Amino acid sequence: MMRSTLPAALTVALWTALLAPVGAQEKADPKKPVAPTKPAGVVQTPAQPPAPVQPPRPADLNIVGSVNGKNILFTDVVARLRRDNPDGFRAAIAQVAGPEVANQLFGADAKPSVTLTADQAIVMLRDKPNQMVFTTFQRMLQSEAILQAAAKENITITDPQVEEYISRLLNNLRKNGRIPVGMTDDQFLAQQKISRAVLVEEFRPQVALDLIKEKDAELQKALQKSVEQTVGHKVSEEDYLQARHILIMTSNPQSANPADLKATEAAALAKITKIAAEIKAGKKTFEAAAKESSEDPGSKAQGGELGVFMRGTMVPEFDKAAFAAKPGIVIGPVKSQFGYHLIQVEKLGKELTSAQRKEALGQQYQRAEQQNQAIMGDFMRNLMEKKVQVASYMTPPPQPNQGFLPGAQGG
Repeated sequence: MMRSTLPAALTVALWTALLAPVGAQEKADPKKPVAPTKPAGVVQTPAQPPAPVQPPRPADLNIVGSVNGKNILFTDVVARLRRDNPDGFRAAIAQVAGPEVANQLFGADAKPSVTLTADQAIVMLRDKPNQMVFTTFQRMLQSEAILQAAAKENITITDPQVEEYISRLLNNLRKNGRIPVGMTDDQFLAQQKISRAVLVEEFRPQVALDLIKEKDAELQKALQKSVEQTVGHKVSEEDYLQARHILIMTSNPQSANPADLKATEAAALAKITKIAAEIKAGKKTFEAAAKESSEDPGSKAQGGELGVFMRGTMVPEFDKAAFAAKPGIVIGPVKSQFGYHLIQVEKLGKELTSAQRKEALGQQYQRAEQQNQAIMGDFMRNLMEKKVQVASYMTPPPQPNQGFLPGAQGG
C-alpha cells in the first residue's frame, strides 16, 4: 500500500507550479514583500490571519482549538504530523522528551532506567510545541475555518472540483519541467509517495478559499484595480497573448570577470542569431529549435510554449516586444535580464477563448494577492473574525532571542 506522505519537494513544487517560466517571468522586486512558499495544505494567502482570541482553556486539555464549536484535538494534530512529516514529529518528541530523560537518569533523584510512555511524551509536546507543531495546528485551524465559512455561504466543494485543481497544478509542473517527459501524473505521485486522496484533502480548503474570494465583491474590485495598475489601463482582449520563446542566457556562473561576461554575451548573441536565421530559412520550426536549444527549463520541453499570459506579466523588454508582434512572425533577439530571446506570438487576445483569458486573469489576480499584503490581510481578517468564531488554546512557542551579541553595539 502506498504511504501517504507530503514530501517537501512535491509540496514546494505544487505551490509554485503556477509561476511563469523563469526565462520570461518578471523577477521579484527586492523592495517588495514576497509571500513565502507555502507547504501543502496551507492555504495560499500572502498574509497570515490575525491571532485568534485566547479564551479560557477547556477542561479537556486534548482540545487545542475550535471553530464555531467544532474542536481541533491535539491527537488529530499528532496524526497529521505523523502522516505528513514523521521525521519532524520524532525530532519534536526528542526535543521535549530529551530533558526529561536526562533528568530521570542523571538528575538529583537519578534512576537507573527511564520511565516515559508515548502518551506522556505527547502531552509534553502539547504543552511545549515547537514551531513545526504550532504551524501544523494553525493551518488545521485555518483550513477548518475556511471550510466552515464556505458552508456558511452555501459554497459546496466537490471532489471533482478539487481533482481539477490538482490536475491544473500537476499540468503546470509538467510545463515547468518538474515532471519528467513520459511520466504520468500517477507515476509522479507514486514516485513522491503521495496519494490523490491525501492531495484532495489537503487542497480542499484552497479550492474553498478561491470560491469565497470569487464571491467577495470588495476583494474582486481591489484585485481588478491592482491588475489594471499593472497593465496601465482597463483590461481588454488586447492585453492577452499566447506565445513561445527561445532563451539563450548571458550569465556566466563560472566567472565574474568583465571580459569573460562580455565574451559569454557575445557568444549568446551569435548563437541565438544563428537559431533565428535557421527558423526563418525554414530549416527548423520554432518549436523544434526551442526543444533543441532553449535554456529556459520551464518551457524548453514544450517547444518554448509559454501559454496564455497578460500584459505586465513578463519582464519589460520581453513584454513590450511580444505585445508589439504579429502572430507567426519570429522577432528578436530581444535582450532582457535573463539573456537573449526569440519570440513567436501564436494567438492574439481576440483569438483566445474566454476561458483562456479568464485563467490568465486569475493568475494575475494571484500575483496581485502576493504583492498586496494589505488587501489579503483585510480579507482574511474579515473571514477569520466575522464569518466564523475561532478559538485557539495552544501556547505559541517562544521566539528566538534577537538580542545583540556582546561587542556588537556601536558607541
